[in-house]
Amino acid sequence: MGARNKEDFGSRTGAAYIFTESNGSWAETSKLLASDATFNSEFGWEVDIDNETAVVGAPRNNGSGAAYIFQNDGNSWFQVSKLLPPVANSGGRFGESVAISNGYSVIGASDWIVNSIQTGSAFVYKFDMNTWVYDTSLLGADISTEVRFGDGVDIDNDTIIVGARLMDSNGAFYVFKLMDVWTQSEKVSASDGSSLDQFAWEVATKNNLYIVGALGDDDNGITSGSAYINENVQQVPVCNGQEATVYVGDDNLIQGGPDNGLVYTGLLRGTTGDDIIVGTDSVDDIRGRNGEDIICA
Repeated sequence: MGARNKEDFGSRTGAAYIFTESNGSWAETSKLLASDATFNSEFGWEVDIDNETAVVGAPRNNGSGAAYIFQNDGNSWFQVSKLLPPVANSGGRFGESVAISNGYSVIGASDWIVNSIQTGSAFVYKFDMNTWVYDTSLLGADISTEVRFGDGVDIDNDTIIVGARLMDSNGAFYVFKLMDVWTQSEKVSASDGSSLDQFAWEVATKNNLYIVGALGDDDNGITSGSAYINENVQQVPVCNGQEATVYVGDDNLIQGGPDNGLVYTGLLRGTTGDDIIVGTDSVDDIRGRNGEDIICA
């Protein structure tokens, strides 16, 4: 758990706490502090844990922000790395959101400036040769305005989701898949979204399920808020940065995309798992199964 206002080394230097369950009871077992704790870093703004590895965000550390990796050796937790953005970006809030899974960590920076626009960004790091190294930066393919991309992030094995709570005025999140490199596969919005819902301020994923917070949703009163599970969202597949014309879901139905809205039955002749198929100039026989297959027409 994070405590960004803790003052062990000065105002808002921050801290994080590890709790362990034993015989049905939870107890504090460790307190995490940054090795270079500095005034107003807000260490502990966001935290995540994967087995014996934890990540803690400090979005105001050193101007641009930072994230810290801690490891448990069986006896105690100790800092093993400090993650910094690949370039400085004062006020970018790198570390405002953090997530870790299976040797990868993703760090959100919702105020990051890209091409002179404060779009936000997310950064991926991987554990390689016994050290944490920068891997790549993520940004939604259709983002060109201030949408706070990176407010919420999560990762589960080969899937990253990143929230952009101001996208299209009501919010959206983006799904990235690891296919040699991290590649955007979907943009997802609420099925009943409305202006200022701030859908995807917080996001989480596990086993291909998504749960997404919308703190501005008004269903039960002004800003009463709500959370969506992925059955409640509209999936908009993306190919090379463009929305797909048709796609095939896990039910093996070829469904019309945003261009035609029609539904066709059939199978896609692809490999087991998710496939991206680019159509040729001639007539294509489309058959496939075992995954969500995207066809770029």
